[in-house]
Amino acid sequence: FLQNSTVRGISDVAGICANNYGALQKSINSATIIGDGAWYTAGICAASYKSGSVINCINEGSIKGQGRMAGICAYAYGKIEQCTNIGSINEENHDVPYVAGICAIGGLSSIERCVNGGLVSGSSYSGGIAGIYNMGSIKSCINIGTIIGNENEQCGTIMGQYEGTVENCYFDKQISGIKDEHSFANGLTTEEMTSG
Repeated sequence: FLQNSTVRGISDVAGICANNYGALQKSINSATIIGDGAWYTAGICAASYKSGSVINCINEGSIKGQGRMAGICAYAYGKIEQCTNIGSINEENHDVPYVAGICAIGGLSSIERCVNGGLVSGSSYSGGIAGIYNMGSIKSCINIGTIIGNENEQCGTIMGQYEGTVENCYFDKQISGIKDEHSFANGLTTEEMTSG
């Protein structure tokens, strides 16, 4: 658990670990994470590789950098499950790519039962759950955060660019910030999202 702090760096920068090859579970980041030109910047784990998993983790901190940023993992080719982001991702610099609430760049595995409630801002390949996620699955995920991005540059409420399976995903269409015609998710009103 990391709180009341700022973590700043120029390589892989994260609140809990830079690179994950094992099981990362039940971790919480509340610190501000700043990547000064870092390749990957995230609240929990900068990069999680195929043998790694990130489960039941929470990011509450703001994430700032030059792109390739996410609340949970900036880069992930292992599974991500039951994770939540409520921190703002790239609130100040709207002209950078690959920004997401959960995973900025990834694939070949799964993102399941994750929630983004934080603001996400990116110029391209950005989304509430994933920025670009290929050859994998995104299941039972929810975005209730505002998304700032160019809809013509692969920005979406759930994901920016995706090739794979999307199932049972929802977003709040009243606060999402952009129209989403390529997310393959279900848009609901705020009342519908909170009515249970």
